[in-house]
Amino acid sequence: MEQFFEHSDLGLGAMTFQKGPGTVHCWTGRIADTEILFSIILNTSELRSANLDFIRSVLQNWREYLSKAEHEIQAQIGKSPEKFGLQRAPFPETEIPAEQPQFLFYDETEWGLHFEICTLPVGEPFGLMVEFSGDTPTDVYGLSEAEEIEADME
Repeated sequence: MEQFFEHSDLGLGAMTFQKGPGTVHCWTGRIADTEILFSIILNTSELRSANLDFIRSVLQNWREYLSKAEHEIQAQIGKSPEKFGLQRAPFPETEIPAEQPQFLFYDETEWGLHFEICTLPVGEPFGLMVEFSGDTPTDVYGLSEAEEIEADME
């Protein structure tokens, strides 16, 4: 069941909480003054067990990380267009085929930038993911093989 709350002492603003399957717990909020969502996904109900300093740092510098993700998508498509279901890299290179970013935090400094909408074949129906380790993008992949996870409605 989704619950709304605010942890003003955490500096993350208003968030909703949703219990996932098993031990998964998810808190979702919005980056201040934007429509961009972020989620903290943990295998514990203790939100304070997350690396909150790191999360706040990324969210405060969200434009920089969004730019890094977009550049990594462009670089990966240019290097291996077939990985993304393409014959060749699309042009112009300044555009990326993904939009509606959401920041996903899960383990210490391992996190992802999920683009919910992606026009590439590998992005249907769930989008494109750019994985990060700390400040560095480590992988880009489509979520065409992903499965939807149902929230626990108890």
